[in-house]
Amino acid sequence: MTGGLEFRSSDSCCRHLQNGVVDRGVRRRWTTARRRLCGSIGSFPLAEGGVDHYHTIAAYVQRDPGPKYVPGIFVTHQWGYDGNPGSMNPVGATMGVSPARSRALTLEIYEPFFSGRAMLGLRNEMTDDGLGTITHTGNVDLALTPFARYEYVHVYLESAMAQNAGPRWRSMVWWALPIGGPPTTP
Repeated sequence: MTGGLEFRSSDSCCRHLQNGVVDRGVRRRWTTARRRLCGSIGSFPLAEGGVDHYHTIAAYVQRDPGPKYVPGIFVTHQWGYDGNPGSMNPVGATMGVSPARSRALTLEIYEPFFSGRAMLGLRNEMTDDGLGTITHTGNVDLALTPFARYEYVHVYLESAMAQNAGPRWRSMVWWALPIGGPPTTP
């Protein structure tokens, strides 16, 4: 949408999902032709010797916001396997931890308003690290372009709510000037 906010693209989604693992050891990243499935396969050398093999796969569905206040939706489910989760004891020796099978689920709904100059997003996430820790978090995000005359100035506000913790508040103002082409003003 022109002069508005872009919320998410499928390419950035797969990069975001894959960056959750150690990128230095990635042998192969892949996506399907329709980009609804992505993953990575890799290995990482361990300091105590040996190699840690891992892989991830994620499937997602996204629907852009529709007319008459039908919100957009983004749902992803990710599975992972880590052959050596490498839990360390206080002395620095690796404790005997069996391979971990992790998973995560994210549900997000978002709606643009003010003629596309603002976007409100609500997100709920669940992660299971495969070692017995399951965590639930939630976010409320508001992104907007507050000045019609200065369309490259953006404001971002977020409230993150984590399990067994109080809310965290974040904010950011940024100026995103495009490179090349004539400037556009309304």
